[in-house]
Amino acid sequence: MILPRQVRVMGVSEAKPDNEIYLLMLEEVEGSRKLPIIIGGFEAKSILVALQKMELKRPIIYDLMLDMMLNCDIDLLRVDIVRKSGEAYFSKLVIKNGDEELQLDSRTSDSVALAIRSGAPIFVEDEILEEVKDRVQIRHTDDAPVSMLFDEELAEALQRAIASENYERAQEIKNRINNK
Repeated sequence: MILPRQVRVMGVSEAKPDNEIYLLMLEEVEGSRKLPIIIGGFEAKSILVALQKMELKRPIIYDLMLDMMLNCDIDLLRVDIVRKSGEAYFSKLVIKNGDEELQLDSRTSDSVALAIRSGAPIFVEDEILEEVKDRVQIRHTDDAPVSMLFDEELAEALQRAIASENYERAQEIKNRINNK
């Protein structure tokens, strides 16, 4: 039996402009397989807020949930992405409430939004990563918003912006790199 693999969030990207459909990209921590997951606009924006450590004037639902968990002495131990059916992924929040460990069903995008905010690790069943390993690798064009670039694209995008003398974009990319 192969154990689930830990993944990290590479980023969120617009999949279909003007349709509020985004792509959440996860990548193995100790490996090179990637897992693209289609998510909605609200979830994408909440994940981007967490990734970029943006301060909001008012908490959104994920901040509220995390605050409630912390105040009720509930720890988010990890997120497990446990199965795939068609294009839908099914996840569990593994929490600790006192001495009891519980698993709660959750949408993957919600689980990831909470995991980023809490620092909890994210795991994916190996068979899911194996199934999607041959999917097309996503790369952004030079006109993609800087906030949508995956972390691994930032250095190359910075070089291209400098080479094309687009110093405003280069500064925006540099700011994003420095704020990580």
